[in-house]
Amino acid sequence: MGHLADNNETYWSHMRFACGIGMRMLYTGTFFLIHGIFPAIHIPQGINLNETLRFFEKSKSYADDRVPKKT
Repeated sequence: MGHLADNNETYWSHMRFACGIGMRMLYTGTFFLIHGIFPAIHIPQGINLNETLRFFEKSKSYADDRVPKKT
């Protein structure tokens, strides 16, 4: 499992991280699709575009920090 070693993660921490992102994408995507079809149904504040971008920025920061920097 070179990918796990390269990213300094256990199987379970990797699964939690990857599944968390996937679930967030499914959840957010579902609301955006519903909103696209029915504009009167508003996107909940916690998953609006700004909050979604903030979530992905935090996730990317976590992913970047778990790998030791090469000098």
